Amino acid sequence: MAPRARGHGVSVRAPGPVGDWIVARSARWESLLREMVDVTSGRCDPRGLEAMRDVLRRELEALGGRPELVAGEARPDWIWPRLASDVEPLLVIRGPKRGGIRVLFCGHLDTVFDPGGPFVAMTDGSSCDAAGTDRVATGPGVIDMKGGLVSIVAILAALDAAGASAGGVDWTVALVPDEEIGSLMSARALAALAPQHDVGLVFEPCRDNGDLVLSRGGSGQCLVEATGRAVHAGREPEKGINAVDALARAIVMLGESQDFTRGIALTAGPVRGGETANIVPDSAAAWVGLRWRDAEGEESIRRAVAAVERGSPDALPWVRTRLALSRPAKPLTPQVEALGRELCELLALRGESAGIGHSGGVSDANILEGAGLPTLDGIGPRGGNMHRHDEFIRLDSLSRRAAAVGDLVAMIAARGGVAPHG
Repeated sequence: MAPRARGHGVSVRAPGPVGDWIVARSARWESLLREMVDVTSGRCDPRGLEAMRDVLRRELEALGGRPELVAGEARPDWIWPRLASDVEPLLVIRGPKRGGIRVLFCGHLDTVFDPGGPFVAMTDGSSCDAAGTDRVATGPGVIDMKGGLVSIVAILAALDAAGASAGGVDWTVALVPDEEIGSLMSARALAALAPQHDVGLVFEPCRDNGDLVLSRGGSGQCLVEATGRAVHAGREPEKGINAVDALARAIVMLGESQDFTRGIALTAGPVRGGETANIVPDSAAAWVGLRWRDAEGEESIRRAVAAVERGSPDALPWVRTRLALSRPAKPLTPQVEALGRELCELLALRGESAGIGHSGGVSDANILEGAGLPTLDGIGPRGGNMHRHDEFIRLDSLSRRAAAVGDLVAMIAARGGVAPHG
């Protein structure tokens, strides 16, 4: 009897030829991974992003893809951090039209790493993990998410090689330049792509234990600004109005709104205010990261941020806020759960354990699902230590997990619809 993934009743009898084609070319995908990782595309560096676009254009144009740059939106001028480039385009590559199932493949080009830092290349991948079982390689963005980008190329190449035998797939690839800093440049373009497709696939890495990430919390950012009155701190402090004090009270109020049991978190930092200790500061500001689990939590966040506002330019201290809730929560819908369980079955057939998981972290799947597109997420390879200088990928999972997703896409295409049979 074929192995079964835990917790579902969908039955998949055997691995498919699309996935077999991917696994047979594992060395090719590892070589492409090295090429991508050795491109330093961290922190929205324009040169690194363009180099990554060049690699993906080359690979997908060879499969009949037609690339276009979709203009990004300028981020709000108060968002932290500031960047060398605050407007980068979304690269959208559309495959040949076959009149089949419309699949949106999505990944991000950026990493969190400093392009001028010490972590700039992929290791040779010859080492094993502590158990001596998996080959691992380290590198900037190797798992978050250049391994996922390689997976997209591998799947589309396999579908192209299979031709009509894989069924009709009308594919689009959306390559986001700014996912690691909130996708504020790309969100509107992604939301516009969503209704043009039947299913979305976001190739963020799976969880450390192999689980897919089919539901996520939401995220955003706010700026809290306080305005006071500056005076000499020794001569006439009573005439001053301390903006730092007003900001501190606002931060404490926000902290009291946290409720980790409901997934509501408000994290202040960085915080700025004052120039020297002998001047009562007249301005202060704090950037606050916002997280929530569901729509109710998002509304609680809105109320908490609004509650700290006080005063006016004529009634100091003046505390005002600016708010950007960029990614709605991604709930687990029945349709996405059914597809996820089907993928778990296919992963088990490839020797990859997988279940259905949740993450408080966010991705571009939040945007796609929020725009109405059923979206599978966390379907990339296995790895860990994301955003650290020992970030790693389990190399054998690269082709195996791409193979399972490739088989799923072929199955969806063959039956002509997203809903699983059985």
